[in-house]
Amino acid sequence: GTSRFLFVIRCSSLTREPVVLFTEGCRPSRFRADVPSSTCAFEFTLDRTLAAGELAFVAFGVRFPPGQTGEHTQMAIFRPARDLALSIEFEPDCLPRRCVAFFQPRCAAPPEERGETTFDQGNSTFQFITLDPLPGQYGIRWSWT
Repeated sequence: GTSRFLFVIRCSSLTREPVVLFTEGCRPSRFRADVPSSTCAFEFTLDRTLAAGELAFVAFGVRFPPGQTGEHTQMAIFRPARDLALSIEFEPDCLPRRCVAFFQPRCAAPPEERGETTFDQGNSTFQFITLDPLPGQYGIRWSWT
């Protein structure tokens, strides 16, 4: 009977609301923001209600407001999944020096690096794709120096 899911993010500041750029397999339904903590919650409705044990593919893109100072993004999954894909795109004139994918099985455990890239003018996107991910935190970290 699953018909929706939540996506919660914390920005470094909320000068304006994040914007959903696209969706696949779902659509935005509700949005709430807590400005003092810069926390945003998006509720997405699946294109159709899932039966018990049924799987669905969903994809969505979010543009963060300007002025963000964070140097990572991450997503937590609480149950095993078939695959997980994270992608981050930087403005071509403001590329970080380095990007690293990571997995953290538990909050107390140190992150395990899973892949790295450097950028040039022809490349402004970094993707982290993993098959059969276990529960935990999956993310991308970048540095400017």
